[in-house]
Amino acid sequence: MRRAGARLALVLAVALAGAAAWDGNQRRPLEGESGTSLSGLPRGRAPGAERLTVVQFNIHRGAPATGDADLGQTDDCLEGADLAGLNEVAGADWLSGAPDQAEALGESLGLAWLFVPSERRWWQAHFGNGLLSALPARAWTRVPLPHDKASSYRTRLEATLDWLGQPVTVVVTHLDAGPDRDLQLAELSARFAALPAPKILLGDLNAKPDNPVIAAWLADPGLTVTSGQDPDAKPGGVDWIVAQGFDLVRAWRCDTGASDHPAVGAELRRRF
Repeated sequence: MRRAGARLALVLAVALAGAAAWDGNQRRPLEGESGTSLSGLPRGRAPGAERLTVVQFNIHRGAPATGDADLGQTDDCLEGADLAGLNEVAGADWLSGAPDQAEALGESLGLAWLFVPSERRWWQAHFGNGLLSALPARAWTRVPLPHDKASSYRTRLEATLDWLGQPVTVVVTHLDAGPDRDLQLAELSARFAALPAPKILLGDLNAKPDNPVIAAWLADPGLTVTSGQDPDAKPGGVDWIVAQGFDLVRAWRCDTGASDHPAVGAELRRRF
């Protein structure tokens, strides 16, 4: 009887552990959320009155193609940024006590930060976007993106930042690479068009220059659009900076091997 009871207890323990593992592994979407400030305070770097340095970077959770995750290499491509949109940002690690990666990078670079998770997994905010900023925020909102067939969930961040008394709208997002991409990109295009200028979009859009939405942006003389290409090169890649109310001073890509994406940077000069 004792052996039978022990076997039953073992079977129940294994079943419960399996059920917990299954439950924790499920992706669950996060709903909309709003706030009025970023975390932390910018230290040292103050943006100029005429120009902003912005970076779009899918940091791939800080994991290079080979080797262990190293946010120090990620830092290198964000150095000198006034604003940075981050994708594939990992949440806090409750086992090690490590903070979410937006906070870790913000603290390292001396920038305010905001982690904007898109989904819950393992019973916590697990994965999403981030914003690093030398500018204070007036308001921000997380908006879930359309979801139909994809296995993961995506959101966009809309933030109103203050640049010497001038509101600047910043959008940070990461679109699906598969079946939901076109649906999400169409909504993003319509929303970005409706937002007030000056405005900046920073995103891994999983769309190349021949995509109709990207091609329309590139052809629009009222927009500044770059994938970080050299002045005489054609746009390429899937990471984009799109701005209205700014002229492009210079653009670049930074690839230290810290991610499976290069960082895309731009120095923007205000028209307003």
